[in-house]
Amino acid sequence: MKKKATYLFKPIIGEYDYILDFQEGLACVRNNGEEFKVGYIDKTGDVAIPLEYYGRYESLNDGPKFVINPLFSEGLTPLMNKDGKFGYLDKKGKVVIPFEYDNTHWFSEGLAAVKQGGKWGFINKKGEVVIPLEYDWAFYFQDGLAYARKHGKLGYIDKAGKNVIPFEYDFYSGMSIGFSKSLGFSEGLTPVEKNGKKGYIDKTGKVVIPLELEFDYIGSFCNGLASVAIGKSIEIPMLENESEEDYKKRFNALNKQRWGFIDKTGEVIIPIEYERILGISEELFIVEKDGKKSYIDNNGNVPFATDFDVLSVFYEGFARVNKDNKYGYIDKSGDVVIPIVYEEASHFKDGHASVKIDGKYGFIDKTGSIIVPLEYDSAGLFNEGLSVVKKDGKWGILQIETEE
Repeated sequence: MKKKATYLFKPIIGEYDYILDFQEGLACVRNNGEEFKVGYIDKTGDVAIPLEYYGRYESLNDGPKFVINPLFSEGLTPLMNKDGKFGYLDKKGKVVIPFEYDNTHWFSEGLAAVKQGGKWGFINKKGEVVIPLEYDWAFYFQDGLAYARKHGKLGYIDKAGKNVIPFEYDFYSGMSIGFSKSLGFSEGLTPVEKNGKKGYIDKTGKVVIPLELEFDYIGSFCNGLASVAIGKSIEIPMLENESEEDYKKRFNALNKQRWGFIDKTGEVIIPIEYERILGISEELFIVEKDGKKSYIDNNGNVPFATDFDVLSVFYEGFARVNKDNKYGYIDKSGDVVIPIVYEEASHFKDGHASVKIDGKYGFIDKTGSIIVPLEYDSAGLFNEGLSVVKKDGKWGILQIETEE
């Protein structure tokens, strides 16, 4: 029996110019882009934490600084006070860690990286410093390890502060491209560079792929493969009155950088012949060659022909595509399963996607049926079963319910 979907709309009372997705039951709201005051609402739309804190602070000496991710993680969220100092609140709005830090990250595995006096370290949820503030930079913990920088070199520490992987590696721009995952480990390996030589190490610091790879960039592993490139990336500005199509042709003619993929032995599995790698999802890669975009599998085979202007990654078995400035969806056979008729379209999440026609947003399911009428001025993805929408200048919360 086919499931029937209904939706509920709850108005949000209050004047906000921006609302983030719900995370751990609360959504961050902002009053305006000038004051940048932030607070939180609950799933009924009521104010849970008043807008008494800040997401941005303007410093005369150092310029603006921001709360990068004002979302709850492990029951706490980082925010700033009026003096530009960072601290942490719980879901009741109680200040559990005082506003005394110059910068912070979110909590992960019970610890959070904080900065004070120019150095980074880690605190626990009681606000106790458990790893001394002695690092040039530090990120969050993942699988018991955190990436950090000391004396200009990169390494990893464990939750006891022990230097598990020595601070002997260099940062290079390839670490932030090629689909690296948060400068951390992916499928048990992470790319490193030392004295101009690149390779991969495991979580014990053992060199798994020798630092002898002759590539200009190496990325993280995904689906058993890592993206690599030969040739430097170049900046090619658009000329005055140049069309986008002409620019793309000129860029492809001048760009000599080429991408491919290696396996976990360092062997090239997919030839280094692509101008760009555009995405990775659900066991398929999106690449561009000779100006034409296509999907390829782990062997470099093209599973189906495409004739679209834009390809997107697959979510829940569907990928958003664009043809002649209209969007629709294909499945993993390359068949168009939802017509290419929308002005805008999101990827699918929890079985639904937001779409736009005639300037208005609504939601469809995987059959293409309209579940929520296209009558909203904006619509976010569903998160924790809810979507934040806007209509006639007023915010609201959508909830979709299904029944047999």
